[in-house]
Amino acid sequence: MKNNALLSPFCIPEGCSFVAGIVPYTKALATSHYAQRGYDIVRLRLGLEGGSVHRLQTIGDVYGLSRERVRQIEWRIYRKLKAAILDGKFPHGLPVQSAIKVEARTLQTAIMTQGAVVAEANAIELIGGQSGLADQAIDHGVARLIMHLFGYEALAGKIAGADVHACWIRAGQFDRKAAFQVIKHTMAILRDSPTMMPTRDIQAAVRQRTQEEISDNVFDMTIKMCRAIEKVGEDGYQFKFSELPSLADKAYRVLLERGEGLYLQEIVQAINDLLALADSPPDAMPRSLASQLVHDDRFVPIGRSGKWVLAEWDHIYHGTIVELMCEFFQLSGKSATLKEVFEYVSANRPDASIHSVDLYLTSRKEFIRTDKGVFELAQWGKSPCSTARRPRTQTKLTLRSRIQAAITEHLSQQPQQTQLVSKLGEYVMTTLGCPRPTFYAYLATHPLVKKKETGQGLACYLTSEVPKCAAADTVALAQAQPIQRVDA
Repeated sequence: MKNNALLSPFCIPEGCSFVAGIVPYTKALATSHYAQRGYDIVRLRLGLEGGSVHRLQTIGDVYGLSRERVRQIEWRIYRKLKAAILDGKFPHGLPVQSAIKVEARTLQTAIMTQGAVVAEANAIELIGGQSGLADQAIDHGVARLIMHLFGYEALAGKIAGADVHACWIRAGQFDRKAAFQVIKHTMAILRDSPTMMPTRDIQAAVRQRTQEEISDNVFDMTIKMCRAIEKVGEDGYQFKFSELPSLADKAYRVLLERGEGLYLQEIVQAINDLLALADSPPDAMPRSLASQLVHDDRFVPIGRSGKWVLAEWDHIYHGTIVELMCEFFQLSGKSATLKEVFEYVSANRPDASIHSVDLYLTSRKEFIRTDKGVFELAQWGKSPCSTARRPRTQTKLTLRSRIQAAITEHLSQQPQQTQLVSKLGEYVMTTLGCPRPTFYAYLATHPLVKKKETGQGLACYLTSEVPKCAAADTVALAQAQPIQRVDA
């Protein structure tokens, strides 16, 4: 009884919108020419009635037809549907009301103004707007049927190996060969430059590589389809952060946007935060990033502070604190006080602390004290002050002095001279090879260190003044031998 009803004259009910009536009308039209099999082919190809999309070969196997025959039936139904709804050439017994034709042409005009390439999301928004339904309520199968009716074809999920957004292209008005060339070469160009590039520069590079004239319209339409690329500002494109090929490229983008040196852990945290925002796994690891930064000429460490900057930044000093101190004496050509040396060092290395400068002046063999509170370079040949402290190399240190010297030096190079006790312990135990209980015992008796609770756990920091009762310990720290470490 149901099949007979479908073969009888059919008319879209009065008051029914074009979007709501297109599927039942297509069903009546297809069955009137190709029986139920005709509608089933369209339904399976487009995923109508909540179904999934099927391939030509799969449908052909079901009905014992070749892929080409399935394609012919499908497209003949589309042509008949277009003739009936848009051209007014409907078959006998299947009339289309004038209001439906007006709605269809109005929607067709709105979609065609989007250009030869229409993103699926935009198409669904326009269809939902005319039908009065929310975007989420529009059946994707219905949207596919309407786009075929208007002469659009679905674009494959990849072009030149790159994922593209789900979109529709107007048949005969989209140059697939040019699109292939644009995406292929644009991906290669942006992969070599992880920062934003102006549109004109990308176009010029693509044309130089292809030796072909690609219109601005084709370039703009094509590059917007690529999932890995995003527009920046009014006239530029770059790889999306999550699509950058390496951790080093992601670190480069982070440092460039921050505009300042960052510790390795800070870079890793920034990378993982941005990956999480892009719904990508936040899987950046410090060890992997450190390995890439060391071997990448785009990055340089700031001395031994643990911070990294871009090599192209000429305004940031890359050397160590000791090198800066030697530079100061060479430029001034005379002795100087701790305050004078620190002012020069801190102007070039804002992260340096006066504790570090004091420690280096009194312990490094490059410097000597010539008078009370006055220092100069040892290479100038002047005899040190009789009350000057002896170089560390002449004193055999206790383990306590070495541990406390390492603690002082490491804390002085940290932000706000503060560090979690657990991380400080890892550093000292790794550097000096001391047992954990020994580290904690000597940390507790360190005259320059205090502890405080933070949201991340127990932390320690350097005090601004040395207690008088700790004078002997301070002397011992100052006489300590240089700590053998990579980032001292």
